[in-house]
Amino acid sequence: MKIRVITSCTGEKQHSPENQLTQGDFERLHEPAQFKPLEGRLAEFRTRAEDLYTGQQHVRLMEGVRDLRGARGADSVDLWILSAGYGLIPGDRQVVPYECTFQGMRAAEIDTWAEHLQVPQHARRLFAKPADLVLVLLGDSYLRALELDETVEFEAPVLFFTGRAAQKRVRGRGTFRTVPISNPEAKRFSCGLVGLKGELAKRILRQLVEKGQVFYAQLLDPDRNVLDLLE
Repeated sequence: MKIRVITSCTGEKQHSPENQLTQGDFERLHEPAQFKPLEGRLAEFRTRAEDLYTGQQHVRLMEGVRDLRGARGADSVDLWILSAGYGLIPGDRQVVPYECTFQGMRAAEIDTWAEHLQVPQHARRLFAKPADLVLVLLGDSYLRALELDETVEFEAPVLFFTGRAAQKRVRGRGTFRTVPISNPEAKRFSCGLVGLKGELAKRILRQLVEKGQVFYAQLLDPDRNVLDLLE
């Protein structure tokens, strides 16, 4: 079974040196001759993207990722991170610390910066790849950066965990569901809202370890309430 997860970067990181990269540095992202020296000054902090972030959403998610990989093999979870600096990158991509986020940007800024990072193009290619299940854990600003519309093809079943207001941004062709979450769900699962998407993803991944195909079938049943299955 192949599970793909698309999550967001977090402001909290394992390393936060004073000279970390900023949005201005990432304007040179597609110019290797200029960008690599900028990364080079932070070489001592270089690490895999999935090991860089320490925000609650990422920490909780990675608990589930490690459990499923431990039970089903390293290839069982294909982790991708939407970084406001690097773009949509695989979890094993080597990166250095940076300070850049889509949160707080105006709508037009998000659109322009997402195009610079080639996020919409990479997202379309990623959604077109086969998998047994795709989990998308993105807030409003990061979901906007994907620029989903009716021409996006979802090759695998997709579950979008996002805020209620952001549901309108989920569009495409194929099998997909949105699971809106807000403060009531945070209280229901005894988890702060900032980490709730990661908590729910962790529960899905652990249930797949414990119950396998039985839980997978329940999760894809349109008549079943996803949150009820995870409580």
